[in-house]
Amino acid sequence: MLNALEDAARAQRWVVISETARPGVAKEIAETSIPGLLRDNSNPVDSVVTSANVSAAGFGGGLSRERVDRFPIEPSLRSALTELAQAMDQKEAGFY
Repeated sequence: MLNALEDAARAQRWVVISETARPGVAKEIAETSIPGLLRDNSNPVDSVVTSANVSAAGFGGGLSRERVDRFPIEPSLRSALTELAQAMDQKEAGFY
């Protein structure tokens, strides 16, 4: 029944987090699933100014920028295995 509800939600273009109840699942959702969905559905990288410099006599000046990941993912064993399985599926291969 839950699978049917997930399918109906996806058909309405909802994002579905499908997990099995187990110890640590809330942490995995917070650190892996949600950041992954945020990356997929928004701009995951910001550009921030990290330093500035000014020259007087020789004119000049400048800003240094760094790209910062807004939604860092803390990989779990499950997410790593899922990603590996998807990569192998694209190559029509597998692993054991």
